Amino acid sequence: PSAAVSDPPGRSFRPCRYRTALVIGGFLLTWGAGFLAPFAPQGIGVFEVSMTAVLSAEEAAGTAVVLGGYRLIPLARDLIAAPAAELISARRGPDPRPDPEPSTDDR
Repeated sequence: PSAAVSDPPGRSFRPCRYRTALVIGGFLLTWGAGFLAPFAPQGIGVFEVSMTAVLSAEEAAGTAVVLGGYRLIPLARDLIAAPAAELISARRGPDPRPDPEPSTDDR
């Protein structure tokens, strides 16, 4: 049975019940497991399931959804950065420097 925890005045978030070392160590362990999984590109699914197990989450589905959201941050970054790089490249135009002349020395 979980007791109701009231937020201390002036705090936006409740204290986390996980220890920092557990979260960091679990992240490194489960990220490595996902990296080494040959059947899952970028460890998709392996990381989320194993991190949920490491944290021994009571609400596994919610924890897996939050960890899956971790995947959305790099995806959003890539979806913003790639068109921005293309736009910057298109505005610059062709490279004004001449191509280097091929060397004719046969030394």
